Amino acid sequence: MANRPLVQELMLLGLGADGRVVGRNPGFDYALAGAVLLELALAQRLDVVDKRVAALPGAPLREPVLADALSAIERDKRRRAKDWIPRLSRSLRKRVLADLVRGGLTGMQVTHVLKVFPSTRYPVTDAAGLPELRAAVEAAVRGGGTVAEPRVTEPPVAEPRVAALCSLIGPAGLGRRLFPDLPRRELRRRLDEISRGTWASEAVRAAVREVQAATAAVAAVAAAGGAVASS
Repeated sequence: MANRPLVQELMLLGLGADGRVVGRNPGFDYALAGAVLLELALAQRLDVVDKRVAALPGAPLREPVLADALSAIERDKRRRAKDWIPRLSRSLRKRVLADLVRGGLTGMQVTHVLKVFPSTRYPVTDAAGLPELRAAVEAAVRGGGTVAEPRVTEPPVAEPRVAALCSLIGPAGLGRRLFPDLPRRELRRRLDEISRGTWASEAVRAAVREVQAATAAVAAVAAAGGAVASS
């Protein structure tokens, strides 16, 4: 896959054919924030000490979204991962979409509903390599097998960045969209397997697990609240 931030990869997976974000809200926004924290953890720029997120020293980060998140963590070392998720999610969607447009990975089309209300769409371009991205996620989840023809052996351990991306599919509300033919229980089991895998080094595994758990928990609470509000 292309060398770009996980948060951009997740956004690309969350864009429908019409260029609209199809992930479940606000879980999708929280998953985007989780992608930022996972990126920092995999880069060994983030640690968890006594369940508190702490920044680690290193070279300056090139991506503004990541650099800004790390700076915020450096200024406030007392927060847990579950506290950072909603804080980092603020305006994150707009920033990531703007980065995708600026990088030529999506277009930007503004229309007006009833000639009054603006509606913006972000159609994915060929430069984004979305088929390759989806194929990598498919291979990680299915292991090359199909639902009608189950795999005989367990699939190989997913590449770390693909595995990190897969761990965010559930919180983002993208599971049924990406794998409509996979039974819900089987999909959940496989995503959990990937999330708990040994694809991260021992040095960063604790931080990765903490971020994954926090993202899932915050997104689940938000989804439950939305269900209650709509009932």
